[in-house]
Amino acid sequence: MSVHPSFPLSAETTLPNLNFTATRMVMLHEAEEHGLKVLADTDTCVTVETDFGVFHFEATDQGIRAQVAAAKPDWLYMLKESLVEHIEHSVPEVAKNIRWSDTETVGARPPNFHFVAVYSVEKIGTSFLRLRLKAKDFTSFADDAIHFRFVLPPEGLLNIEWPHVAPNGATIWPKGDKAVHKPVYTSRWVDREAGFMDVDIFIHQGGRVSDWAATVAPGTQIGVIGPGGGGVVDTSDIHFFGDETAFPAIARLLESMPSGTKGTATLLAANGAACGYDIVAPDGIALNWLTSEQSDLFQSQALNALKGKPNAYFWYAADTAKVQTIRAAAKTAQRPTNSSYIAAYWSE
Repeated sequence: MSVHPSFPLSAETTLPNLNFTATRMVMLHEAEEHGLKVLADTDTCVTVETDFGVFHFEATDQGIRAQVAAAKPDWLYMLKESLVEHIEHSVPEVAKNIRWSDTETVGARPPNFHFVAVYSVEKIGTSFLRLRLKAKDFTSFADDAIHFRFVLPPEGLLNIEWPHVAPNGATIWPKGDKAVHKPVYTSRWVDREAGFMDVDIFIHQGGRVSDWAATVAPGTQIGVIGPGGGGVVDTSDIHFFGDETAFPAIARLLESMPSGTKGTATLLAANGAACGYDIVAPDGIALNWLTSEQSDLFQSQALNALKGKPNAYFWYAADTAKVQTIRAAAKTAQRPTNSSYIAAYWSE
């Protein structure tokens, strides 16, 4: 039986020799750090709700009974895999021996893996390619999960291997000369009923995905895995900062902002607004375009917003070097994790 009526699908496992008190404290810390809802918390059980479903841990004579519950099969799988990965960091032998009550996916492709076909490719502005992808099912790609991974095999490989599910619920990826490229991108637009999804790819020299997208032929089949986190932000005051790699995510989020939201979106592009990428902000959110020559100004404005607007949501995505500076400032300012999104979208 599922631990929550809103999440009818569930799976459970026993985690032997794990301390429930320690596990409970870890889950409560994760909930506080990421703004997750704690549905139950006692001396013998703890239940935490995430964007994809519920984690439930209960003390037993055999160790800990762990249960995950979700509304969709791919979301359930993501919760199972997430739990395995977390345990693997501290007690790898326990993680290796996990066995779930639902075993039908073992050996199969992960439920959150989708084959898609390239439907069309279109140039957007001066620096983007828009790929329209076609699939049988994009229903999982909701506004609360807008990111995914491409799964691109090595060019020219004839005997392609795709990921499959291990007995413990983790994903096994091909290795060596059959290893796949798994970059994270944003679903810019989704028509769930028709099975279409648009993804905008920033064109840059030496970019493996942008080079592939520039020559890919319509009808080409590839894989995607997801969706992942980073969706709609529930706030009435927000300040975005992003370079070109972040434009699709910022544009998607701006479209979802509720009426009355106020804030700014500071956008860094080689030639500023002349890049031609269409970003529309709702009333109350001002767009501020900067060129690459104004990179220092971009960074200083982000730091000012981070420190000077503690009650507003802070959203930042750029290259790794810039992000490291911002993360250090957020830590110094002791800014709550659930009031910000700070992510490295690329590195030089």
